[in-house]
Amino acid sequence: RVCGVALTTETCCPRNLAKGDWLCASCQVSRAIKWNSAHPAARVAAAARYRAAHKDRVRQKLKRYTQNRKLIVIQHYSTGAACSSCGFSDLAALTIDHVNNDGATDRLLRGSGSRLYGSLIRDAFPGGYQTLCMNCNWSKRGESSRKSANTGHKQRLKAVVFSHYSGG
Repeated sequence: RVCGVALTTETCCPRNLAKGDWLCASCQVSRAIKWNSAHPAARVAAAARYRAAHKDRVRQKLKRYTQNRKLIVIQHYSTGAACSSCGFSDLAALTIDHVNNDGATDRLLRGSGSRLYGSLIRDAFPGGYQTLCMNCNWSKRGESSRKSANTGHKQRLKAVVFSHYSGG
């Protein structure tokens, strides 16, 4: 009707076919883009109504999207989507590790979790990363850094316990 493509039930956009509006899929997309750019407030309101009415569906879709991005990054930085050190392959326990131990600085720039995965994909998988399981990542830090990281917390806890049992 718009682009001159011969329309059949196969080439027509199925959503519009039920309404009797014969448009091919590409014309439907063009029309939607024009409408969305002309009515930004209505589009935002409609999206908010949809998210409110379909919370579980939106949450599941976001979870699948995040897991797929994580899988893409994990597969790129490891062979067989497994820990580079021990070979463990449960995706829930795999994480991206900074080879040069510059994770704190990099997290300020790239973020963590889903933001990190998106940043790595967007930047075409830069070097300096590897896939490790949580256990290997923790053991990589070494005993001395674990001691120094927990020193302040242990000292505060010790002071509370001594204060309690010694009567102040």
